[in-house]
Amino acid sequence: MKRKSLIISGIIALFVSLLIVPIGIWFNKYEIVSSRYVRSFYWESNSPFWSMILSNYYDNMLSVILFWLFVFAVSLFIIYKCFENKTNIDTKNNINENDIEKYKLVKIPSFKSSDIENEISSRKNGLDDGQNNLPSQDATCLSKTEKEIISCHEKFIGRAKNFINKSLNDILLSIQKITKESPDAFYINIKNAPKNEFYKYIIGANQELMRYRSSERKALRDLNRFRQDNQLLREAVYPESKIYHCALVMLIIIIEATINAYFFAQGNDLGLLGGWLQAGIVSILNVSLSFIVGLSIIKEFNHVKVSHRVFAFFGTTICFIILSAFHWMVAHYRDALAFDPDNAYKLALTNFWHPLVSVDAYLLALCGMIITIISTTDGFLFDDRYPGYGKIDRAHKKKEKEYIMKDKEIRAKRVEIQNNAESKIGMHLSSTEDNIKILKELLNNAYLIFGQIEQTDRQSIETTLTCINSYRAANRSVRTENIPEFFNKDPEIKSHLMKQDFEQIINDMETLVNDYKAKLPEVRKQTTEIFKVLFEQTQQMNDEIENIIGKVGQKVDTQLQSERGIP
Repeated sequence: MKRKSLIISGIIALFVSLLIVPIGIWFNKYEIVSSRYVRSFYWESNSPFWSMILSNYYDNMLSVILFWLFVFAVSLFIIYKCFENKTNIDTKNNINENDIEKYKLVKIPSFKSSDIENEISSRKNGLDDGQNNLPSQDATCLSKTEKEIISCHEKFIGRAKNFINKSLNDILLSIQKITKESPDAFYINIKNAPKNEFYKYIIGANQELMRYRSSERKALRDLNRFRQDNQLLREAVYPESKIYHCALVMLIIIIEATINAYFFAQGNDLGLLGGWLQAGIVSILNVSLSFIVGLSIIKEFNHVKVSHRVFAFFGTTICFIILSAFHWMVAHYRDALAFDPDNAYKLALTNFWHPLVSVDAYLLALCGMIITIISTTDGFLFDDRYPGYGKIDRAHKKKEKEYIMKDKEIRAKRVEIQNNAESKIGMHLSSTEDNIKILKELLNNAYLIFGQIEQTDRQSIETTLTCINSYRAANRSVRTENIPEFFNKDPEIKSHLMKQDFEQIINDMETLVNDYKAKLPEVRKQTTEIFKVLFEQTQQMNDEIENIIGKVGQKVDTQLQSERGIP
């Protein structure tokens, strides 16, 4: 994967850099990018080595090349990093997690004496009433302030009931949402789903498989006819990958151009660089023509027909005469560069039938012929030695590979369907077990809220009595008359917050949770049974695949026989 990303990134970076470099060249027109800075940074201007390779005319070209390399490197780095970025998909059950987070343990708000004091100022009212000897010593009912304290208690009880109802009902709704769908209903839908999905897929795949099989059989028929017509009893022999031979061609061109650069450098205004460019052009022409001769013309010597062999003889002879003449003229051009560079082409044509002058020219011609022989040999080995045999054999192998890939695709689809079904079944069992854990946690939260009811009721009554006694103590401390008789005993405060009011909600929760938990053994049992069913369906699907492949082969063979073309 990394290699593929790097190749794609390199191609994109190449196009990006080729688009950006002209902009840099346009800027260079206004000397925004100056080549003299680049040159002074990398070498001294009077360096003999660089002076031999580059002339002042090509200083700007160097800056453009360096700018292109920089843009290409930066583009490659950025694009490759973009390919490496991947996002991970989180497949967690968000609903269940949200439920757990939402219904954490809650605590019923407490009833505090400070709340009463802030609302009615019971102690201050007690002092005020005491100074006025209120309530009178003959009074038999509670004072106004005491009634207000009890009223505050009743208001709190109402708020507490609403809070408890809301909390328990929210938990009940969450439990109902989880238990809404029975866990064992899942197996009714999943039982035949893999088999139905496979047969739905195989209907379309059957036609494609037949098309690939027919193409492969026809390609084999053509290959056998070619072997019969050309009296071939062996398998085709050729390299599986053409990269080696293509790389060898490029290497031959570079080596020849590098070697011949010395011969063309003399008399060239561009020095060694100019010689290398001229040698490169000569090398490309030489290697290309020689490779084509070895790839196509020389192979005709192996053909069964005499006419092809005659063509190979005359074609090869003519091509080698042309190549020899080309090298001879190039060598004369090399001699002419030493005497009259401006008229070198004319002198080379004029002196074509004359001997060469310098040893360098003979070496240049010899080097060219050696490269011609090597390139011709590489072209001959590029494919099977019998003309056309490798091409038709590759065509058959390509069709055969397509058929085999389709066969593997069908089998892989069967495995994918089976794995998906098994994954869904396993996830369902795991999800059921996780839901039971969540239900237990929600039910425990409900129990904890339910358990706070009596304590909250008792604490609210104690707080109310404390406030009443605080009022009476303040009243008693400033009175000049005797206190009323009822000051000597606590008032009776009825309990309005009782568990019985919420037992029905708790019972509904317990019923839902217990019913859901009771289905877990059945879910586990059905999971085991459904895996057995899947195993049987797998065997049936495998048999169906073999049956389809066999029928496709028979049908295609019948069609070919009707065409009188039996492979």
